[in-house]
Amino acid sequence: MKHDYAGLLERYRRMAEQGDATAQNLLGALFASGQVNPGVKSTWEAVLEEDKPMDRVQINALYDYIQGTLQNDAEAVKWFQKAAKQDHVAGQVNLAFMYANGRGVTQNHAEAVKWFQKAAEQGNATSQVNLGNLYAKGQGTAQNDTEATKWYRQAAEQGDARGQVNLGFMYEHGLGVTRDYVEAAKWFRRAADQNDTDAQINLGFMYQNGLGMARDYAAAVACFRRAAEQGDAIAQNALGTLYANGQGVTKDAFEAVKWFRQAAEKGLSSGQVNLGLLYENGRGVATDDAEAAKWYRQAAEQCDAHGQFNLGRCHANGFGVVQDDVQAYQWVTLATGGFFTSETTTRFQDLGRAIELRDELAKQMTPAQIARANQLVQEWKSTQSHHPGLKAGA
Repeated sequence: MKHDYAGLLERYRRMAEQGDATAQNLLGALFASGQVNPGVKSTWEAVLEEDKPMDRVQINALYDYIQGTLQNDAEAVKWFQKAAKQDHVAGQVNLAFMYANGRGVTQNHAEAVKWFQKAAEQGNATSQVNLGNLYAKGQGTAQNDTEATKWYRQAAEQGDARGQVNLGFMYEHGLGVTRDYVEAAKWFRRAADQNDTDAQINLGFMYQNGLGMARDYAAAVACFRRAAEQGDAIAQNALGTLYANGQGVTKDAFEAVKWFRQAAEKGLSSGQVNLGLLYENGRGVATDDAEAAKWYRQAAEQCDAHGQFNLGRCHANGFGVVQDDVQAYQWVTLATGGFFTSETTTRFQDLGRAIELRDELAKQMTPAQIARANQLVQEWKSTQSHHPGLKAGA
C-alpha cells in the first residue's frame, strides 16, 4: 500500500497548528525520530485510542518515513513545548527528556525538573522516576534523597519496575529513609518479578550476603541466572563466581568459564579478571598464561585495580608476557592507587599485596628504571583521567 507521506505529515501539522495537543506531541515525536525515550512509540497508541485519525499501518508507515529523513530536534522541541503548555502529559515528559539530554535545546536540568514535575504530579510514573533521579543527583535542583525517595515511591506503588528498583536501592543504602534491608528486598522482588535485570541482580546479592533474609545461595543463583540469560554482564560474572566457588550449585569450572567469558566479552572488567584467573590456573580451560595476561590487560586498561595488579604480576614473572620490571612496577603502582580508594572488604589485603610486590620489584631495579616506571604511571594517568574508574590521587 502506498501512502502520501507528505500529505499525512501535513495533516498532523494542521491539527497541531489548530491547537490539538495530541497532534503536537505526536509531531514532536516524529521529528525526534523516536529517540526521545524508549516508550515514545506509545504515542502512536494514544493517537489511535483518542482521535483515530489514521490506522495503525499508516501511523507506522509515517514513522518510518520521518525517521532518518526529517529528523529535527529543534522542531521536535517546538511541538513538545506547545503540547506541554496545554498540560499534555506525554508532551511534558518528552520535553523534559529533550532538556535533560540537550537535544534541540541547550541542556538545562532545571527545565527538565520543571517539566518532569508537572507530569509527575499528574501521576506519570516515568516522570516520577526521572524526577527522583534528578533529586538524587542534585541536577537542576538541590540534592535531596528524601525528595528522590518520595517520587520513587509514587512510581513504585504504581507498579513501575524502575521506581521499585530505585526505591529498593534507597532502602538498601539508607538514602532518604532509614536503612531497611527487608523493605529493600521487598521492592527488588517486585521489580524482579517484572523481569527487571537490575532488580534480579540486587535481589541476588541480598540472598548471597544474607541481607534482609537468611543467606540463600541457591536463591541467589536463580536470581543471577534470570538476569544472566538476558545478557546482563554483572549477573553473568556473579553467576560465574557462584559456579567457581560451588555456592548454591555444584562447583563447575566449565560453567564458571562460560559465564565469565560472556561477561568478559561484554567488557566487564571483573569478568575479564576472573576469566584470566581461570586461564592462569587451568580451571575449566587449559592453562594459558598468554590468554590470562590478555584478559588482565583488558581489565587493567579499564582502571580495574585487580587487572592492573595481575598484569603487573605477569610482567614481574614473565607469565604470558615478556618479563619486564619497569612495566611490572608501572602496573602494580597503578593498582595500589586503585586498591587505596576501593570500598571493597578486601581493600587492605589487596593493597598490602600490591605494596609488597612493588617494594620487591624496587629492590632489584635501578633508580633510572624506577623513574621510568613512575613516568609511565603519570603518562598513563594523563590519558585515562576521563575514565570513571580512575579517581583523583590514585
